[in-house]
Formats: sequence, C-alpha cells, structure tokens
Amino acid sequence: MNTEKRSWLWIDWFIFSLRASWYIIGVVYYFVNQADLEGLPFSFFALLVTASFVVPNLFWRPGYINRQLYALSELAVTGFFTVYTNIFLTLNFGSVFLLLPAFMIGYLASRQTSAWTFPVFLLILPGARYWSAESFTIFIVQYIDVFVFFAFGACLNVIVRSHIKREQLLEENTAQSNFIQEQNKILEQYAVKVEQLTLLEERNRLAKELHDSIGHHFTSITVGLDAIRYMLELEPEMAKTKVEGLAELSRKGLDEIRKSIHSIAPSEEDMPLSSQLEQIALEFAAHTGTFIQFQCFGEECPVSQQTKLTFIRCMQEAITNAKRHGHATEIKAFLTFRTDSIELVIENNGHTFIAGDLGFGLNAMKDRLEQLQGRLEITNNSTGQFSLICTVPVRRNV
Repeated sequence: MNTEKRSWLWIDWFIFSLRASWYIIGVVYYFVNQADLEGLPFSFFALLVTASFVVPNLFWRPGYINRQLYALSELAVTGFFTVYTNIFLTLNFGSVFLLLPAFMIGYLASRQTSAWTFPVFLLILPGARYWSAESFTIFIVQYIDVFVFFAFGACLNVIVRSHIKREQLLEENTAQSNFIQEQNKILEQYAVKVEQLTLLEERNRLAKELHDSIGHHFTSITVGLDAIRYMLELEPEMAKTKVEGLAELSRKGLDEIRKSIHSIAPSEEDMPLSSQLEQIALEFAAHTGTFIQFQCFGEECPVSQQTKLTFIRCMQEAITNAKRHGHATEIKAFLTFRTDSIELVIENNGHTFIAGDLGFGLNAMKDRLEQLQGRLEITNNSTGQFSLICTVPVRRNV
C-alpha cells in the first residue's frame, strides 16, 4: 500500500506550510468577499475547503506516509469539490483549487498510483471547468497551469527520493564500516592471542628440545668423565681415547643445541629412523659403558620429520633417565613397524617407576607423542624391568 514510516524532511514541512497558507488565504479571502461565492453559503464552502485540506493530511503526516490512500482521499474531496462547483453550480473559481492537489499528486507519485492519478488529475478533473470557464481559450490554458504545478511536484519527488536513497546508502555504508572496524578489532585481538600462544608454544618446544638434547649428551659426558677418573692411572691410553670420544660427543651436543635454537632438523634427517635410533644407542653405550640392545621389527616405512624427531627425543630421554635416575646397567630398545602404527619399547633393569612421578622430561615426551595423536605408557613388569612404550599412528602409502 505504498506505506512509509519516516520523519518529514524540511521540504515536507515547507510544502505543508504552503498548503496551510493556501488554505488560510482562500478561506479569509472568500470570507471577506462572500459575493464571489455567487450564492454558495460560506459555511458550506469553508467545510468543503477544510475537508480538502484536512482529509488528505491524514495519510501524509510525520512518521506516516501512504501515497495510495493520499491520492484516493485527494480524489474524493477535491474531485467532489471540483465537479460540484463547476458542473452543478457552474461557479468560476478558476483552476486555483486544482493547482495544489496536482502539485501534491506529483510530489507523492509512485509506480502504483501514477497509472490512474495522472489522467484523473491532469485531464479529467480540469475538464469539469468546461461548464464554468469564461472561454474555451481559458479552459485550455488551465491545463498548462495544472501541468506546471504537477511537473514541479514530480521534480521535487525525484529529488526527495534520491536524497532518501542516498541517506539510506550512507547509513548502510556507515553500519558496514562500523561492522568491519569491529571485526578488524576482533581479528587484531585474535592475532595478538595467536601470536602469544605461538610464542608460548615455541618456547615450550625449545625448552623440550634443549632438555632432551642437552640432558642426553651431558649425561653421557658426565658418566664418561667419571669412568676416566679411574682409568687415568691404570690405562692412560684408553683414558685418552675416551677423552677424545667425549670431546666429539660434546661437539655433537653443541651442534644439537644450535640446531634446536634455529629449528633445524638433525643432520641425519635422511637416514632411516631405525638407523638413527641404533646410532644413538651405540654412542650412549660406548660413552657410558651401559649395555644397550637395539632391535627393529617389521617393514620400515618413511615417516615425517616430526615423527622421526619425536622418536629420537623419546629414545634419548628414556636411556638418559634409565642411566641418570634409574642407575640401570642394561637397556633394551625395540622398534616395531606395524601396519597402522610405530611402537618404541624401552626396558631397563633400573629402579621401578613411581606412579604420577613423570618429571619434566617424561611430560615433554608425553606432549610430543600426543601432538601426533600418539600415547606414552609406563609399566613395571613382574621381572623388575621398567618399560616405557611410545606409540604413534601412521598411514602407509598403498
């Protein structure tokens, strides 16, 4: 029904003031010059003019505009006034009472109302003056007056609609801009949190790397130096060879620290996982004098560098703890490649495990495995062997 709920613009108030002035001036003029009414009672005239002013305003007011009902009400009151005074009373009021209605029809025109309001207010209603016009020329000229007022109202209609559309677009753009700014703030806050979490995660990762690599190498060096102390007097040549080995081990430990700091994978990254774990076991056994048995079962498959590094750190942490804390003299390590997982089992004859007492190293090992959807199991079997089982799921390429 062409209903709009909007506040009046300044142009609406200006037109309302124009209509009110037109109405007041007309009533006052014919009150003073009632002879021009040619016998029409002034009270009845005032009633018709008042209805022509008030009734359409019921559908065109601040906060409510109904273009179709306004046009119908204007047709009812103005049409009745025009037909009654020109055809039945043949009173010559000129086109004065058609000009503002034609202007308002143009100002409030819409696609739905234009189809019938244009011919009615521009052609039919002015035709009622055929019976009251002084001459045919004046009758024809009135059409020009009505059309000019209608065209002026239609121009204002286009201007106002363009203004309203521009204001709506501005409001939408403002709302969109505010929304984008809010989203940007949220994204900035999220980015800060992600950066903080990334830094925390990297710090924890680096701490685990340093703990595993430094702890492993320095345990080997410490145990080796303790052995050299007793070998210096009895077997100097063997002690010299042992020192050279420990020096090489310390240099390798320094390299590991540098690689950890720079997030570089071990230099043996192209070697199979089983070869790297076996090399770690042999070096640890050589430098600490601990018996280490390493065996590999199943068909070895390629694994990611992260998986490989996880098993290397688990191996280093397990044998280091077995010697440092468990005082083990015998360690067994079994690497098994299954169809859907890789399992590393490390057993030693050292002290049994106390439930809940993981420590930093074992916690770091557990975290590494869980990041790969793996798991860590620690048991004490019936023979007094301490067992540590690391399992990581894998997907083989078919």
